[in-house]
Amino acid sequence: MKFNENTIKGKWLEIKGEIQKSWGKLTDDEIDKAQGDLKSLGGLIQQKYGESQDSYNKKLSDIVDRFETKKEKVVENIKEKLKSGKVDRMSSVVAETASMSNGSTQGIEGKMANLEKRLERMSHEAGEKLGEMVSEVKGSAVDSVKRSREYVQDHPGKCVAIEAAAGLVAGALLSYALRRKS
Repeated sequence: MKFNENTIKGKWLEIKGEIQKSWGKLTDDEIDKAQGDLKSLGGLIQQKYGESQDSYNKKLSDIVDRFETKKEKVVENIKEKLKSGKVDRMSSVVAETASMSNGSTQGIEGKMANLEKRLERMSHEAGEKLGEMVSEVKGSAVDSVKRSREYVQDHPGKCVAIEAAAGLVAGALLSYALRRKS
């Protein structure tokens, strides 16, 4: 049984009170220890009352449903369908939403279709722009490597001197760091 976690977190005190009314043998500490996890709470109910999983799940579901708004139910249902792969496209989500809310979303269907097209266009444009940026960076890197090679070929003596000086500086820093550590 899947419960809307937002409803449980937002209305926990009220839900907790209903749970205590239904299963009075559960202590406040036991309920608080569950921290809104109705699955572990169900285990406690089964342990103390010997109720079947179906029985306590039905009662818990009824309790949570009393505090859940219609909007929360629609959103949670759509999320579940998207996660499970039962809804493939945005238009299916719109149709599902319309049927769940008694068809009162005729205007929303058109807006959702337009939104879907705009998102696809924006995604395509972003991909093209990213491709251009990658090409520019690649070209710049290739040019830099090419110029570096040419400089080394034209000035081998200077390059050896620069490398030797860099080696001396690195060696001096390493020597200083090791002496300081001792």
